[in-house]
Amino acid sequence: ASGKIVGCGSQDPFWTSQWYPLEGIDEPPPILPIRPDPEQIVSQIEWILSHKDQLADKAMRGRRFVEKYHDATVIAGKFLKAWGVG
Repeated sequence: ASGKIVGCGSQDPFWTSQWYPLEGIDEPPPILPIRPDPEQIVSQIEWILSHKDQLADKAMRGRRFVEKYHDATVIAGKFLKAWGVG
């Protein structure tokens, strides 16, 4: 987790309602919602440029999210448990 802000299509309300809450994940990732729509992408880039004061916090929350939910040791432990060897 390099502490950068991330844009992704997974924040679309349809997908969010299908995925959250996921087992063991009680919060959506702190990412900028991006759709394959040029106007919406431009809008998000404009938001980034006009909210530079919030980027460090957003990046840090993203890093903490990755460390909390995507830690390699935690994920490996979940696989071992699922396979009945951990």
